[in-house]
Amino acid sequence: MLSSAEHSLSLLFHRSFGRLYAQHTPLFSGLFSRLRDYYERSGEGLDDALVDFWAQLLEKMFPLLHPQYIFSPDYLFCLTRLASSADDSLKPFGDSPRRLRLQITRALVAARAFIQGLETGRDVVSETLKMPLSEGCKRAVMRLTGCPLCRGVPSLPPCRGFCLNVAHGCIGSQGLDPDWGAYLDGLLFLAEKIQGPFSFELAAQSIGVKIAEGLMHLQENSVGLSAQVFQECGSPQPAPARARRAPAPREEVGRLWSAAAAEEERPTTAAGASLPRLVWELRERLGRVRGFWAGLPLTVCGDPRVAADLSQEAAPCWTGAGRGRGR
Repeated sequence: MLSSAEHSLSLLFHRSFGRLYAQHTPLFSGLFSRLRDYYERSGEGLDDALVDFWAQLLEKMFPLLHPQYIFSPDYLFCLTRLASSADDSLKPFGDSPRRLRLQITRALVAARAFIQGLETGRDVVSETLKMPLSEGCKRAVMRLTGCPLCRGVPSLPPCRGFCLNVAHGCIGSQGLDPDWGAYLDGLLFLAEKIQGPFSFELAAQSIGVKIAEGLMHLQENSVGLSAQVFQECGSPQPAPARARRAPAPREEVGRLWSAAAAEEERPTTAAGASLPRLVWELRERLGRVRGFWAGLPLTVCGDPRVAADLSQEAAPCWTGAGRGRGR
């Protein structure tokens, strides 16, 4: 999803800014790299990644608005320090950083918790199914499956009632089911958030849009912003006449915003399916496994390869002590 959003942003910005964007590609790829690191590995540093990105973007874009000046590293440090001051009076990119941080943070935290929850459930189920049987259960299972062979009736299937008694006693499903239900409730709650206000897909789509909005705000408010910076950080050094570059035209940023709003691609997964569809399908599957542990004995003993077939009530079966009939 993040890779798809990065690709869409790259195409969009390259069309609008061309070489200007190509020169600063590492800045944008670095942001997505840190977002992926948070989501896939560390789970830390999300706020720092976003703060660093906007600070670096300001360091790159502010000089482009003022090609008649040379900005030293110390001056750029003053600029970013002023932009990140506690009173938040400068706001070079308007409200875009705050809105992007809110949307990205909510979405990534919810998505990461959801994925970790699925992985935890998988591991718990796997380990539970590997738990060794107690000695009492081993004897009960031997009576269930081995005694017909010893009695010379190897083809006689266990009676279903006998099978259920053994399964209920050994699987211990009734004790697991309440916790299993609470676990599913948590996953379904997160899935609902991911499909709604904490949508990972919408957050990924918004990255390019919010950056474009921020750049447009910077350009449109450059006069007042520059006056405030020059007042706090001093007048920058004039650049030699031959080194001056024409600032990027205002129309480019306006066109970038228009394109971002209209052309942002709908992110998909690596397999090509949209995230809402996958989450919807997963919610359906989670709903179907509610009561899994409570119903596990019925599932096991309902298999005709394990116990007597219910459709053949009059057929003989093994009761644990001898031949019987029915359930």
